[in-house]
Amino acid sequence: MSNYLAIATVTATLKHLLFQEMSNEINDTQFIITSNPPDSGSDKPPTTRLNLFLYNITPNTGYNNIDLPTRNNTTGELIQKQILGLNLYYLLTVYAADNDDIVAHKLLASAIRILNEFSILKPKTITDAVYAENNRLIGSDLADQIESIKLNLHTLSLDEITKLWASFFQTNYRISVSYQATVVILDGLARPSKISPPVQERGIYVIPYKQPIIEKIEPNVVEYDSDQEISIFGQNLKNGENISVKTSKSPDAINLSDKNITDKNIKIKLSQFNSGLNIGVNEIQMVYFYESQTYSQSLFSSSSSFHTLNKKFEHQSNISVFMLVPKITTVLTNDDDDAINPLIENLIFHFIPPLTSIEKQNVSVILDNNTIKIPSENIEVTPTDNIVTIGLPPSLPDKTYFLRVLVNGTISLLRIDNNPENPTFNKSIPIIQLRRGI
Repeated sequence: MSNYLAIATVTATLKHLLFQEMSNEINDTQFIITSNPPDSGSDKPPTTRLNLFLYNITPNTGYNNIDLPTRNNTTGELIQKQILGLNLYYLLTVYAADNDDIVAHKLLASAIRILNEFSILKPKTITDAVYAENNRLIGSDLADQIESIKLNLHTLSLDEITKLWASFFQTNYRISVSYQATVVILDGLARPSKISPPVQERGIYVIPYKQPIIEKIEPNVVEYDSDQEISIFGQNLKNGENISVKTSKSPDAINLSDKNITDKNIKIKLSQFNSGLNIGVNEIQMVYFYESQTYSQSLFSSSSSFHTLNKKFEHQSNISVFMLVPKITTVLTNDDDDAINPLIENLIFHFIPPLTSIEKQNVSVILDNNTIKIPSENIEVTPTDNIVTIGLPPSLPDKTYFLRVLVNGTISLLRIDNNPENPTFNKSIPIIQLRRGI
């Protein structure tokens, strides 16, 4: 295994090996060996040199599955450090003074022959290179690595060579070859660890569970009223001791009473949601909390026992939806016995539920097929309802109109008047009668 100096040591070893062997082989040419990017010094007169450039590093696949550290189960002592195996890719490029290709080819052939002959870097070769670098590589332990570093001529296609030079180097192409150095093993640092205490007992955690499913909500379109009740139908709905419901507007769960809950049906009043409902589409989800029982057996005795965990577990049903529509509660009249909500200039009515600041921005009144936008300043929001005051356009003819309110695309409903004392008994309400000529 090697420390952080390993990659630099491989580069230095290749430079030292090539210079020593090539100097003995080539006596008629002066040259140097560098490890710079190929475009370094391109603006200077060319010198005869062999350049060794590290252009890529990849993980070694043979070490992918043995990179996790191993510790002693009792003491926590590090048995095997975390390691990383690497492959190094070098580009060998030759340059000759006056661009003499004969000299360049001679240097390249000599380098290829040497790297083929010394295809395994021996510990002594590595040690000599470390000493030759003076103090720059003090502390390198690459020579002590158990697995030897092997050099392989790495084949690059013409397309790969073109992309390499075009992408990385802003200079003219020179004849080059690629070599792979493998494997360089980087060793992890030993760090003290706190060992967990031994297991006192083992246990099986039993959680009775049936997936709660919401199949439908009735009614699916609900006119707002605090006493209005919705029914949730499904399977396994009574599935835990503490049952709650949450909505898309209020993610905090609301606890429910067990008396209105069966395995296939849950009844909830709209008032139980407090302010957790929107006008429009509302998402509903059931939430269940429960405690689990544990069957445990001590590892140091033959006794077994049940005990209840303090931790609560939670699971949820699927999400279902229903539509909440606004309800007009009061239409102010002129107390004319012969007219039904007669109006002269302004229309004033109350509707529920109280609006939020966002909902208040998009409210309209609908008289038959006539839609009139209500400015937000014409809406007074109280803790219990909304009061709307709006002037009617002069172009609106005198007649009887069905009155509805539209909030964020959700329209209120017309309903049948069941009070026999009202003049609108057994008719659709709310309605108004516009009589400007009175």
